[in-house]
Amino acid sequence: MFAILHWIITPYREKIKARHEQLTKLYSPLYGLLIARLEIGNKINPDRLTLGNVREHDYLSKNAVEKLIYDNLGYASPELISIWAKYTTSIRNVSPEIQEQLIKTVIIDFNKLRKLLRLPYNEEEMSSGIPEIYKHLR
Repeated sequence: MFAILHWIITPYREKIKARHEQLTKLYSPLYGLLIARLEIGNKINPDRLTLGNVREHDYLSKNAVEKLIYDNLGYASPELISIWAKYTTSIRNVSPEIQEQLIKTVIIDFNKLRKLLRLPYNEEEMSSGIPEIYKHLR
């Protein structure tokens, strides 16, 4: 009985705990931050995934996204790390293609984690990477 607990149940619980930590420390805050910036971008350009900024709020800036990912890089998927590197090394403005890749990667990873943890998730967001506020682009 102890062997079953030790070799099967404990690793399963640890995997669930690690996924939950990944969701709460990186993907949930990042998802919320990107959705807020997308709401601003949607007012500017509703025909393309665009990240907007608000100068009065530091947390709604490119630096906030970079810092959040950097501070929690150990929780990021390999895809997110790869696109984050492109996002942070953009000299002036981040190209729309890189912004779109970042957004889609975060949206997909966020919903996959929620699905694995048996939490409510959005199937359309998970398959397309396009958030609900831009569903007309799917």
